[in-house]
Amino acid sequence: MTSMSYFTAVLASDGDGWRSVDLDVEDAVDVEELADEVRAAVDGSGDAPGPLLVVLEREDDWFALVRVDGEEPRAFVSDLASATSSHYGELLSVTADSPAPQPAPQEDEEEDSAARVAAPTWAGDADLLSDLDLPGSELADTAESRDPASALVAVGEKVGFVDLLEALR
Repeated sequence: MTSMSYFTAVLASDGDGWRSVDLDVEDAVDVEELADEVRAAVDGSGDAPGPLLVVLEREDDWFALVRVDGEEPRAFVSDLASATSSHYGELLSVTADSPAPQPAPQEDEEEDSAARVAAPTWAGDADLLSDLDLPGSELADTAESRDPASALVAVGEKVGFVDLLEALR
């Protein structure tokens, strides 16, 4: 049996770009604890100059983004079923509280059920990067149409952290 590897990174934006934050997210129990650890690592007072973003990826399986700013952390995961059965399952289970929208019902119910649109695999807050020029619909489409590593590169290109992401890998 081949073991799949995880990639994790904590990124902080200062408005002019992104920098990495040295923080091991391995032991965070839930998203609130993760948010507290990220805030403390960036600034002991809990105030950050810009968005803080935790990037998680399980090789060839799924990716997740956790945005830490404001009172409540927000999370998005590309494949909820796979992510919740992983090491980070408990941490990412919060995304199940805001699942992806279900496909619209078919107008002609007599159509073959195989022709129906499959439900999205992603869950969470797809709009968590919309203020950084990545609309929720585009993040959802990227998650659905690409492998996790390519999807993260596309997200990084759009939001401005692709070079840092590639350097950290």
